[in-house]
Amino acid sequence: MVSGHGLVDRLGQGVPDVPPFGDLGSLVCSVEGWFVPGDVDGVQGLIARGSAGEVADGDFRIFLDRDRLKAVVETPSGAVALGSAAGAVQPDQAFHVVLAFAASGVELFLNGARVDQSGTGFSATFSPPLAMMTWPVAT
Repeated sequence: MVSGHGLVDRLGQGVPDVPPFGDLGSLVCSVEGWFVPGDVDGVQGLIARGSAGEVADGDFRIFLDRDRLKAVVETPSGAVALGSAAGAVQPDQAFHVVLAFAASGVELFLNGARVDQSGTGFSATFSPPLAMMTWPVAT
């Protein structure tokens, strides 16, 4: 189960060094966060924006599918699926995730490395309101 519990204690121990992004001149907005998965079994939600039954440009879901980081983003051209390679996420390690919305496309980063991208982009006026989904925290 993914949990924020204990993250502060773990930040000083083995947190990956996140290198700076490349050229962000076309960046419209981004969503980012840290997570420490307790396990990598099944599908586990991390961050999402959107309402059930209603789909709008910029709605997204960032989640774990076993040991892969994945994201689904609604773009002006339809849904785009992004994902890391198998084995990219390991239990009990801290990870930094960024979903970047740019004019040139949508990009998914894990620990500062781009793991996937789509050529479908957003205009410079795009600014999605962010609503966080929450899950029970394991204790």
